[in-house]
Amino acid sequence: MFIQNRPDVSTANVTAYPDEDYEPITPRRVYFDPMDAEESVVLQILSDSIAEPQEVLKLDLSDPGQDETIGPVNTTFIIINDDDGKLVF
Repeated sequence: MFIQNRPDVSTANVTAYPDEDYEPITPRRVYFDPMDAEESVVLQILSDSIAEPQEVLKLDLSDPGQDETIGPVNTTFIIINDDDGKLVF
């Protein structure tokens, strides 16, 4: 039987602002094949001409699907160092 782990991925602001500091990820499913341990999510950091201190946002995995689990860490906090560019997680 072929089963995929299909958690939702989303972003949320902490001190960084969506559409000003980063392009928010519209909540969507990430598909893991049965033997996959990792997948990539691209997060675009937006540039501006304003010098800013570090800003923080979070990336969440949730709702993996029936009979599936997410490991012990389902949230990561991302620190933006004044216009980092594109980040891949």
